[in-house]
Amino acid sequence: MKIKIHYTLIYLCILFPLILQNAQAENQYQHEITSSITDHSTDSGASTKLFVVAIQSFLKPIIGGDYPMAESAFVERQPYLAAAYARINREIFDEEINGNLYLLGGGYANNNFPIFVDIVYSKSKETAEINGDDLEQEFTTKEFNLGVYFTDFSAIKFTYGIQDAEASNGSRSSSGKRENFSASVKSLFKITNSNYLNLELEGNYNIDSDEDYVEDYKSKSYAAKADYYPSKSLGIGLGGEIFKSDNDISGAKSVKFRVRNFITPLVSVMLEFENVMLDDSDSDIQVFTFGFFVRL
Repeated sequence: MKIKIHYTLIYLCILFPLILQNAQAENQYQHEITSSITDHSTDSGASTKLFVVAIQSFLKPIIGGDYPMAESAFVERQPYLAAAYARINREIFDEEINGNLYLLGGGYANNNFPIFVDIVYSKSKETAEINGDDLEQEFTTKEFNLGVYFTDFSAIKFTYGIQDAEASNGSRSSSGKRENFSASVKSLFKITNSNYLNLELEGNYNIDSDEDYVEDYKSKSYAAKADYYPSKSLGIGLGGEIFKSDNDISGAKSVKFRVRNFITPLVSVMLEFENVMLDDSDSDIQVFTFGFFVRL
């Protein structure tokens, strides 16, 4: 399956009347719908295309303030429900792998209470035909988040995630599991009346186990991100991440650049570029993402 731009055009036509209907309440919204197209490519010719549609609905309207529009949900804290669908297409050594992902999530947050929680559940399946055999992979992921706001514009979050994987190739099958432990901190700083700076730090520790291997595979990563907002509507971001396995078999470093601009208080677009440098390979991975956001 090839992802084409007409998906986004259909999406725009459906939502345009709703955007006009909500124009009078431009300083507030209760739902945010996202669509994005991501293209991964390597110097060796392997590629992955990802098409995502997601919605996040809040219990009460999010009313914006003097801070950046992109940070409204983080500052105004409301209970929410979320759902997403993703279509995946991979091409590796002239073989095509197709997949679908479904996600449900929800969280509780309140402006009068510093503690917040999130729960996310997702399930994905990928299929392919390789050397005459049918390959099938299924992943089930559960994630639990617990966080605390220590100021109105700063929070720390702890995450535990577990992913169960099952794969079959012809008559052979296998299963595995990944556990993830992470901690992150986020702070939004006011520089001047119209300028803000968002800083985020995150650390992850992963444990991968497989029934075919006795020893677990362990890895860790560290990420940092900064978003500069010269105005409420424009955000310019720069980030980086370092990934390393405990047994020093493999590692990677990445640099990411992102721009998000609100065309109106209800509509925004995002462009992102990431370059991933693998320690054990001369082939880099380039990742391009275009995102379109509508608030209702």
